[in-house]
Amino acid sequence: MLTFPRLRSAAFLASLASLCLLHTAHASTDTVQGPGPEELASLGLTAPESVVPMALPVTAAPTPTVGLPREVLEAAGAYRLYMRQAAAVSASFADGPAIAGALELGAAYEPKQMTRGAVAFAAVAALHERRFVEGVRAVGADPARRAALVARLTGAPHSAGELAGADAAAGRAAAALGEEGARVRAAGQRVKQAAYDVQKQAWAKNEVSARVERLALAKSLSAQPLSAPATDLAELQLASLGAGRLSLPEGAPEPSARPVVARGLALAALAVLGEADLAKADRLMEEAGCGSCLRMSKLNLFQCLAVAKPWYEDVFCLGQHVLIDTGDCIQAAAAKQPAPSLPAAVLAAPSRPYKAEPAGALTTVAALH
Repeated sequence: MLTFPRLRSAAFLASLASLCLLHTAHASTDTVQGPGPEELASLGLTAPESVVPMALPVTAAPTPTVGLPREVLEAAGAYRLYMRQAAAVSASFADGPAIAGALELGAAYEPKQMTRGAVAFAAVAALHERRFVEGVRAVGADPARRAALVARLTGAPHSAGELAGADAAAGRAAAALGEEGARVRAAGQRVKQAAYDVQKQAWAKNEVSARVERLALAKSLSAQPLSAPATDLAELQLASLGAGRLSLPEGAPEPSARPVVARGLALAALAVLGEADLAKADRLMEEAGCGSCLRMSKLNLFQCLAVAKPWYEDVFCLGQHVLIDTGDCIQAAAAKQPAPSLPAAVLAAPSRPYKAEPAGALTTVAALH
């Protein structure tokens, strides 16, 4: 236990009080007044003449702390968790259960949560761009301009692109989304090739067991939200503050961002201003284009599984309609131009070696024979 020496001198106490408080003779509208001679006398103290009172300036209002609601970080965390797991799906299958396990993992995302997560992750990436953060703070320093900016960002998310540093932030967000989409698509291409390769093995030609149940499971998993581990949330929170170890590519400046990126920038700007409450964030994280693309991917998957019979056809469903389609949707959300709208693809048994197709290409029955 710490002990302090006993203070015996009233003059010493008066000196200490004078050093910590402001004397009335030097007080102004910007200072805090301390006790005068009469008040000190009433306490049995006297102010020594040798002590010169210090003037302590009033501290300026602190800069608002950048903050995203926990729900936003959870959405970004769920998005990153799925994209990380999907990109790691192996194209080496030894038996039916291995295919079933990969399909179960790939089907496990809910389109609405995935869309919200993409916007949230774009916001985290934008907050990693220091020029953008400083540009938002410069506008927010004036109360009138700050209030107008908050209203505009909420009503017109694309207006975030007019802020200083927005092009660099949009480029960073687009690069972060695009790279993850590309990794998932590349995994899908490898898996799709495996749909042709495994035909050489007898087990892959056997009919899938419990076909109805596995389709029902895919639909069930597609309606359940994911939960990211606490470590991922902590990493995203640090990244939103411009710190941590999360790798976010810089990317080329984007003067005209796609809706997912634009909404991410608006959400990031509100976070810098301390205005990213859950109500505003919820509105910004809804994006129709990306959501529609991801829902179509799911519909294609369900149609594919409904008619697939041998195991190698399930591999095709996984490669094309889980991984490639999902990767395409995320890449389109980050690209300057939207991907073309595609009709539902129809499954057919692969019969020739797979050749890589450009992003967004349609797989049809004719293309497989």
